[in-house]
Amino acid sequence: VIEHFHTDWTPDLTYAGDPMFRPAGTTPGHALEWARLLIQLWHLGGKRHDWMTDAARHLFRKAVETGWDPKHGGFYYTLDFEDRPDERLLLWWPACEGVAAAATLQAAFDDSDVEEESYRKIWASLSTDFIDPAGGWYPVSQAAKVSGTSPFKGKPDIYHSLQACLIPLLPVHQGLLKGLPHLQV
Repeated sequence: VIEHFHTDWTPDLTYAGDPMFRPAGTTPGHALEWARLLIQLWHLGGKRHDWMTDAARHLFRKAVETGWDPKHGGFYYTLDFEDRPDERLLLWWPACEGVAAAATLQAAFDDSDVEEESYRKIWASLSTDFIDPAGGWYPVSQAAKVSGTSPFKGKPDIYHSLQACLIPLLPVHQGLLKGLPHLQV
């Protein structure tokens, strides 16, 4: 997902910006998030627009193919416009979005092992590299962390982490607000 555009909505391929909070290039984490959101929107819209399912699958699979760090696990924060890692930090939130997207796509279609395999691979990375056994989540992969490289102080917010834990448990057509009251734990 391209992050920055000119006023005429053409991609700004020269944008440099702030590497952490307004990064250049593309962000696999946002592609994963949009994949999930498209499937949820498709359901809410009565499954009328088939392009949404095609786009969701493409976004998900492209993010997994180009954004996954095969050495450490986890998703690169950003890629350049040729799908090469740009900002190599492996943050918790893209992996959380990947889990939610994989679960949503798998629940919606149940016709491909790609999402199931991705779900398991991403959760394995989350459980070993991002979840602190003492409580909370690490913002940066512990497997790939170089001392002092985290852009965050302390533990990250739980927005993405909570979604990664809850969305796989809920029906795709309900989402969090409608599904949580009926969740049996």
